[in-house]
Amino acid sequence: RSPYVRGSRYPSAAAAAAGAEAEAPPITELPAEQAPPRAALPPRRNETNKRTAGTRELSDKERDALEGLLRRLTISRAAVREAMGFCLDSAAASVEVVETLQESLTILATPAPKKVARLLLVSDVLHNSSAPGVPNASSYRTLLQRALPPIFESLHGTLEGLGSRMGREMLREQVGRVLRAWHAWSVYPPNFLDGLDKLFQKGPNLPTPAPAQPAPTAADDLDGIPAGEAVAAAAQPAH
Repeated sequence: RSPYVRGSRYPSAAAAAAGAEAEAPPITELPAEQAPPRAALPPRRNETNKRTAGTRELSDKERDALEGLLRRLTISRAAVREAMGFCLDSAAASVEVVETLQESLTILATPAPKKVARLLLVSDVLHNSSAPGVPNASSYRTLLQRALPPIFESLHGTLEGLGSRMGREMLREQVGRVLRAWHAWSVYPPNFLDGLDKLFQKGPNLPTPAPAQPAPTAADDLDGIPAGEAVAAAAQPAH
């Protein structure tokens, strides 16, 4: 099993603080002319954390490790779990992690099986974004919500670029399973998830057609797996 599992959140400390404040004796107000000037209050700790969550930069070693995981990623549970663990361990740099995930999922030449594996990674990160005791993990949900529309638009381009009907149906089934899981988990509002499905199935509402998918080459910086019939591998259960 993954070391990061979905669990209940810690009891809210705000309720206890509110109770303690209610029992405190009232403060006697001084007359206006005797009252000392009030100093500006610093931002609340949770508000500061929200603004700075995930903004640490990845080190060169961490970025190389993440890109290596994405290049090698397959749909096997062990591979997805390893990459997901890295993402959660690096949640302090979630902004850059999500940027890298989005980039890896919007390269038009990336083979469909590789995109499916990376989408499964995104799904695992979302599923564990509320894992207790993992600082900044919750920032992934907000960051990925902004990244998912261009990701699903790119998945539509991959769908249109597949030459066989079987390949297209397999990709539809894999992406559909992910979206159904997100509906079940209630990670995002239903209308947002329905919009992702429409982007994947029909693409953006643009006056010009989407460009055709170029054939992948061995010199691809991130991906080097031939497309073709290899998309069939994405339909096999992970093991």
